[in-house]
Amino acid sequence: SSSSSSSSSSESSNGENGEVLHVVEGLMGILKVSPEHSKAVASTVDLIKGQVMKIEELKGVLEAVRTELSSMVGDLDSADVLVIKSLQDMIYDVLDMLDGNGEGEAGLAAPPSSSSPSSSSSSSSRPSSSSSSSSRVPKRESEGAEALAGAVKVARLEGRGKMAAAAAELESLPQGTHVGRLTISNASRAMEQLLFRLGGLETIGKVLDSFFARPAVRVAMSAHLKSRTDSADDATIDEVIRTAKGFFTGVMATKGRRTDIDMNAFWAAAAAIVPVSAKKDRKVRSVMRVLGLRHDSVKRAIEIRGAMVDSAAGWRWIKTKQHCDRLDWSPLQKWLHSDEASTPDNDHKTEIKVNIMDSGGVVSYELHERRYWVDKLQVLREQFRATPSYADMNQRHIASVTASRLAKATHAAKSEHGSSPSAEHVQAEFDSIVAKYKERVSWRLARRKLRKQGLLRDATADEAGVEAAELPDVEDLIIGKRQFAGSLCGCTFHRRGGECDCPDCTYLLTLFGFILL
Repeated sequence: SSSSSSSSSSESSNGENGEVLHVVEGLMGILKVSPEHSKAVASTVDLIKGQVMKIEELKGVLEAVRTELSSMVGDLDSADVLVIKSLQDMIYDVLDMLDGNGEGEAGLAAPPSSSSPSSSSSSSSRPSSSSSSSSRVPKRESEGAEALAGAVKVARLEGRGKMAAAAAELESLPQGTHVGRLTISNASRAMEQLLFRLGGLETIGKVLDSFFARPAVRVAMSAHLKSRTDSADDATIDEVIRTAKGFFTGVMATKGRRTDIDMNAFWAAAAAIVPVSAKKDRKVRSVMRVLGLRHDSVKRAIEIRGAMVDSAAGWRWIKTKQHCDRLDWSPLQKWLHSDEASTPDNDHKTEIKVNIMDSGGVVSYELHERRYWVDKLQVLREQFRATPSYADMNQRHIASVTASRLAKATHAAKSEHGSSPSAEHVQAEFDSIVAKYKERVSWRLARRKLRKQGLLRDATADEAGVEAAELPDVEDLIIGKRQFAGSLCGCTFHRRGGECDCPDCTYLLTLFGFILL
């Protein structure tokens, strides 16, 4: 058995020597092409030969010790057997690190038990196991290769933004065989020695930065080490991104039209955060995912930021586009400047600048004479409802609502009866819209009447029916407090005490002034 073991080891050593000779021949071939490198090649060849001889000598000594320990196990007590087995395992680990072809895996076979009478049977079975494991990849290397492939796959999934799939793939990766602390310490010491052979501290720092930045290494790192390698700035950047996304998708989220202030705040924030080069660098989809914006919003934010950079004029106020069927309030504004609603200030003949804005958004001003209201604003609002100007505005309001309902009815008839519906179908849809309007308004009026009476119950169908019978097809134009206040001009004021300019008050004030003199 010992002869067969020696023959197998000699065959493996011959194969290794053949590989070394092949490498040496390749190095010697360099001299034929570049003779000026003879000194460097000669020193490299001598170093390789010396290292091979040392490794072969150490390997032979370790194998001899392993054989001797195996022969001694049968004559020792159980406690001594445990010590010898621990030493034997350590030697097997050393042989695994020295043997690149997997011959050290032969030592992973079960050592001879203490119950065997001699070591002849175990020694006779070792050559066969050594020959069968010579072509086998070590278990640690196979686990490492599998972990590397899985880590690369996880990093690719994270790079594509598929975080859920990456997390699932990471969970499915095997953890591998448990390794003792001594083996981990020896491996880390070997990595340290290899690292500090590369150069000075600057080179080592760059190598470490490149090493920890590799995607597979980042995946394999523990959570504690990741938290230590991530800088405080990275955590702050992540928090800023989450805050910006919450601003766009939470604070500024709306189902209708934004006010001018909200709209300007939204676009100012979008123009400040969205990169100008996102479209050119093909990162629009990434920006949409990170900030929660739509494609058109990202595109417009890029355009706004580019216009700001080109003009170098800062932020320009964006005004909401008005509806095409909006109501014209100019008759109300004209009536407020008439003698029915206000009178000129005869005591202070001054002109006041009033800002106006045209359809293009350009702000200018006009000069208006100072005026006084003739009554309270609530009274003036009720008086305006009795003027011909209000009647004209009301007719245009009814015509606009009727046209809007007709357009909705036509669209509904086309979707149900084809692209060319008949007049009867359109009229039926129009009547349905009017009926829904009356039903909604009648229930609201019935509930309002009950609240005014102090009743907290819900309205009944009969009460809503009574209100619906009195409703017109289109409700009259309602001028609320907000619409009326928006039509007021800055040239008109309320009178204060002693500011009356009627003939009687003027005569009394003049007479009182002469008396004081």
